[in-house]
Amino acid sequence: MNVLFISHCNFRGNSAIHIFSIANQLSDLGVNCVVCVPDDESTVTEHGTPKFTAISYANAYAAPVVFPNGQGADVIHAWTPRELVRKLTLRLAVQGRAKYVVHLEDNEDVILETELGTAKYAELYRLTKEAMDEIVPTHRSHPLRYREFLASASGVTAVIDRLLEFKPSNIPGLVFWPGFDPQFLNLDCLEDSRRQYGFLEKESVLVYNGNIHETNASEVRSLFLAVQALRRSGRHITLLKTGGQYIAATWIQEAVENGAVLELGFLPRSRLYSILRIADVLVQPGRAGRFNDYRFPSKLPEFFASGKPVILPRTNLGLSVRDSVEAMLLDSGDAIEIAQKIELILDDASLAARIGAAGKQFAIERLSWSKNVPALKDFYARLR
Repeated sequence: MNVLFISHCNFRGNSAIHIFSIANQLSDLGVNCVVCVPDDESTVTEHGTPKFTAISYANAYAAPVVFPNGQGADVIHAWTPRELVRKLTLRLAVQGRAKYVVHLEDNEDVILETELGTAKYAELYRLTKEAMDEIVPTHRSHPLRYREFLASASGVTAVIDRLLEFKPSNIPGLVFWPGFDPQFLNLDCLEDSRRQYGFLEKESVLVYNGNIHETNASEVRSLFLAVQALRRSGRHITLLKTGGQYIAATWIQEAVENGAVLELGFLPRSRLYSILRIADVLVQPGRAGRFNDYRFPSKLPEFFASGKPVILPRTNLGLSVRDSVEAMLLDSGDAIEIAQKIELILDDASLAARIGAAGKQFAIERLSWSKNVPALKDFYARLR
């Protein structure tokens, strides 16, 4: 079987990092894989040794994609219905008469609405499909065209069950959870690098490795405010923040300037192991709603696999773990609640150890690529 993945980002983005692991696992199962990324396909080397071929969109547009067996793709897996992915998928599917599957990671409507603004988003539906084309960015999903794209697919995959609500009823679907790099299971073997960041021995360290953008800004702000409140109460605590920043906000700068947040910017994935190693608590902020109910934060498999106590909202993956057993759950997700949950863990070492150990076991049992990917191969084989 030949499978072509079309990613909306290169291998520095979380989606393509997931595809990297999936394609390697499928290769071990005898599936030939090619991964197509918009640009800079050389970023594939940042994650280890690929067992697949990585190409750029330019390559795919310029010439037919040919697999090692001399044939084209049997299945094209479009990694999200975003416009740049949709256009290339349809072109290649027609050229090679391949089936295509669409992968869902987010509530695409909410993300577009947040980016455009509620008023402008509402106006879209008064326009023709062609007029919408002029407004919807290529890195987002077209409100009408992505639904047509799903309706003509041979199958739909999703990271969380709620996303299958967007799947036409006559199209087969599969939910499979992301996994983690096995190295996250062995963080205890790494050298403690607290001194590298100037932390005192008695200082508590949180880690948030993720981007800040319009859609998640309010929940990340709640985390920043929680850390600042804990510092004002006399706790020695700092949040290590990595990842991109796609908004300009005074609350971010204030948290950095007063020392509550140590901003490290975008880091190579190889650095993430040592950063999680020094964390005392790992927090995924948020609350139930139209955004979080339809996603699976990509950092969570790594959080759980690390063996550190995890705090996350009572939605998406939070609905599958037991509160105060595998994780500590948030209901309102506001700064006060986040601060309270952090204190509960920091003040009870035995609770922290129990939650960390149970969370790690949960990751081993439920968030393993080697256990989750075989179902995807079977799904491809059942497509008509």
